[in-house]
Amino acid sequence: MRHRSILFAATAAALLLSGCVNPEMRYVGTAANITQREPLAKYDDATLCRWHVEADFFRSEPRHRQARDIIREEMRDRHPGWDWEAIDKRQVKVGMEEFEVACSIGQPNRINRSSHGPDQWVYNRLYVYFRNGVVDAWQEY
Repeated sequence: MRHRSILFAATAAALLLSGCVNPEMRYVGTAANITQREPLAKYDDATLCRWHVEADFFRSEPRHRQARDIIREEMRDRHPGWDWEAIDKRQVKVGMEEFEVACSIGQPNRINRSSHGPDQWVYNRLYVYFRNGVVDAWQEY
């Protein structure tokens, strides 16, 4: 057991020294600890969308509500043309882009790609169909 803790500590130290881990980051992989907007500029849309959905899911907790609002503000500045009303209501609408859907309802359980028709994103009780990266149709089942 002691060997595992030594190995873990050595690995963490190596990552820190190599620059793979930023010691100033208080939120690695979670939206819960986001307290300011400034560091969000370096994250891509996929990460921010994942954090937005996570924070929205746990929005009853004040820290998640705050994180969701900070992420949403950053994303609205990046993408003013998105349907933020639908995203805020966790809805999918025809004409939304893939990232809009991901920010609204999260990543799908599965993606079915097609060479001759629309791609299908499969959720628990929802199919979303994309043509050229834009929602063409959706279906609840």
